Amino acid sequence: MRSPTLITRYLTVEWSHSVSQIAPLKMAAVTHFILPDLPQAVAEGDRKAWRESTILTRRIRTMKQGVDKILIVGGNEKDQGLISTTKAIQVATEVTDVPVWCVANPNDRESFASLESKAHSGASGVVTQPLLCSHAIDVFNSYKEAGLHCVAGIAFPKSVEGLHFWLKLLGQPDLVKDEVFQSHIAHFDGGKSSLDWAKAQVAHLAGTDSLHFMPMRNSLDLKNLLSDRKLLKVAEKQ
Repeated sequence: MRSPTLITRYLTVEWSHSVSQIAPLKMAAVTHFILPDLPQAVAEGDRKAWRESTILTRRIRTMKQGVDKILIVGGNEKDQGLISTTKAIQVATEVTDVPVWCVANPNDRESFASLESKAHSGASGVVTQPLLCSHAIDVFNSYKEAGLHCVAGIAFPKSVEGLHFWLKLLGQPDLVKDEVFQSHIAHFDGGKSSLDWAKAQVAHLAGTDSLHFMPMRNSLDLKNLLSDRKLLKVAEKQ
């Protein structure tokens, strides 16, 4: 029997309209909801719904508005000449006592140097992209050397197309050749369920004490996974 993943720090969910439709009781174990506060992706109505459906102490947002953590997310600063995420973290820590977190991509072998720089600038935690390739777990484990709270991301693709969506999002098309990524493709090509895939990712991260779920529109698998007490064991909150 697989050992359950014992969550002792954080069990977070990326908030979306579909996530908001899940009964709160089904997500009682979730410690924080993360709102991707991007004008191009999140409408004002969604932000309003997020504020109304999540209590203050369970919020992580990219702006300080009654939250207990700030998450600094980059991605478009190179194209628009904006400040780097490292600089943004430095500025944020100078003007607020709210803990500042950052993001990282463990599928990128070179990502530790960037994460270390963010830690030196004041970040106290990191939420990662989903671990999709053979070296990602080793890279993720190296993040702990930076002294941050490390929260491992888990995606919820429903098909091979969903897997390729993540490669496009990460900007790493060459990962399609990776042995582990090929096994993900084989899972869906073999007609196996998306819920079983998500459960396998949780089991693979059994040594990790914090997880971040990114269901996108696949809230059904999220709800069912959170209900699986044999797989997921959440420590009592202190």
